[in-house]
Amino acid sequence: MKSLIFTKPKESTFKCLKFLVEEKEEILGVIIPQKEKYLDTEFVKFCKDNGIEVFSNKEIYEKLSELEDIDIVYSNTYPYIIKDEVILKAKKYAINFHMAPLPKYRGVFGYNFAFLNDEKEYGVTAHHLNDSYDMGDIIEVVRFPYDCSKGNIRELVSLADEYILELFKKIYLQIKNNENLNRIPQKKDGGKYYSRKNFEEAKIIERYGEESEIERKVSAFWCPPFEPAYMLINGKKYYVLTEEMYNNLKKGSD
Repeated sequence: MKSLIFTKPKESTFKCLKFLVEEKEEILGVIIPQKEKYLDTEFVKFCKDNGIEVFSNKEIYEKLSELEDIDIVYSNTYPYIIKDEVILKAKKYAINFHMAPLPKYRGVFGYNFAFLNDEKEYGVTAHHLNDSYDMGDIIEVVRFPYDCSKGNIRELVSLADEYILELFKKIYLQIKNNENLNRIPQKKDGGKYYSRKNFEEAKIIERYGEESEIERKVSAFWCPPFEPAYMLINGKKYYVLTEEMYNNLKKGSD
């Protein structure tokens, strides 16, 4: 089968790419946003070593008319809408692998909002692509227990990576074996869409907020080197961390 892959270079997406190469999938191109930032990464070097052309988001639309017989379009943690002109090129399926359970967590940074919402389980989703963010018919949601009040973001991301890889392999093999994929429509008023703006606003800690709320925010955004939760006083950011986090930072710098 011939495929296009829209993705960002991450450890989990790299494993998905390697799996397709091992399966001798004919990959017509890998599309990476801001491609120039990743030219020296192992991900891009692997593509070049395996004869896979790497496109930017702009380049793929310029080259699309030259690409024929695309069977599958894969999207995996891709930050932009994939247009209908690409989706309709796929003879079999156009599929997105979403790192959160749908329809509950549409949009971005599902991990962080799961911590803010004190979830006791999380999940990953495969769904058919359409021209709206995370609104395509669901193929499968894989849920797993995870107590956000006792965990941390890095651990949850690592778990979700494992589950998304297994789901990716499962869906690929179903297609390869000519099995029909599920199409479970999503209700437009079901779930919630989380934007980058929601994410940035959620980092702000109210100076006189309840202790439990402060703890959730600190936990939800603690994932060095990324920006943590903070208090905003007279236009200045004051980052907040727990004693345990501080002690762990000290150990790391010793």
